[in-house]
Amino acid sequence: MNSVNVIFDTNVYRNLTFGLSQIETIDLFNRIKEVEISRKISVGLSGITAMELISHLARRDDKGFENCKLATIGAGIHSDHFFPIYKLHLQQLVFGRLDSSDIDAMNGISKLVDQISKNDPEKIINQYSEQIKGIYEIVQLHKSDFISTYHQAVAKVDPTGSNNHIFKQSKQHRIQLLNFLKTPQAVLWLAQGYFDKTIKGRSHNFSQLDAELKISEIARCFKTAFSLHVKLIERIATTGYDMTNNKKNRANTIFDIYQLFCINDETMRGKRSIFVTDDIWLKEAAVDSGFPEKVLDSKTYFKILELEYKSDL
Repeated sequence: MNSVNVIFDTNVYRNLTFGLSQIETIDLFNRIKEVEISRKISVGLSGITAMELISHLARRDDKGFENCKLATIGAGIHSDHFFPIYKLHLQQLVFGRLDSSDIDAMNGISKLVDQISKNDPEKIINQYSEQIKGIYEIVQLHKSDFISTYHQAVAKVDPTGSNNHIFKQSKQHRIQLLNFLKTPQAVLWLAQGYFDKTIKGRSHNFSQLDAELKISEIARCFKTAFSLHVKLIERIATTGYDMTNNKKNRANTIFDIYQLFCINDETMRGKRSIFVTDDIWLKEAAVDSGFPEKVLDSKTYFKILELEYKSDL
């Protein structure tokens, strides 16, 4: 594996740093980075990963505080560039430009990770406590919006259904939905939803043909993310999927989907991107979308680097 762009999932950073000291974390990621540089591997830090990690630093009684502090340090040392969140990719694709306020927000998050990794983390966390609380509130808002949106969508598709199950009482309608989800139109349908969300509240002059071309491009570029969307809808239709289940962190599904916007058929800095995660259904989504090589589990990635996962590190 040479000349590729690698992005780590949030839990990969958390798992790698769990139980380590700050000195051990710094040493660990310096060694990983050394091997990656020798292989000409660039490392991008996903904006979603950064936001998820930082959100756990808003409260010191958060059970993930210490682990996420170390994971943030590791992510800052490990990465050499920042990979913005999904909405900026959509803005660029649809409008050919980015909102300055969104750029400023992403730059602020990137700088915060950099500050925590290069300085006394406790001092930086205290100094930027209000910004960290703001990131926490954004993460919570994404979760609550996601739950609300899916409950509304379920009610629209099946007015007789529950919040977490579609067509439970109608096998015929359930089969029709599942058959539709196997067609290319399902991805286009999802892509249109993201297109509509991107242009909402903005002045534009897209003709119907222009809009259709943009939607097709969104569907093509972010097929892997939409494949995960499809798997989620399939699960709601077959076994049910309770978004409000806090024990299983079901609301975090939205961040799994957003993470996969990192995986598209474009190159970044002239390099293809690979996403490293141990989440099984993210890997399944990559297979379903025809890009199995774009998602690796952490053990496979470290084997490629000729570093034994955990024990050798």
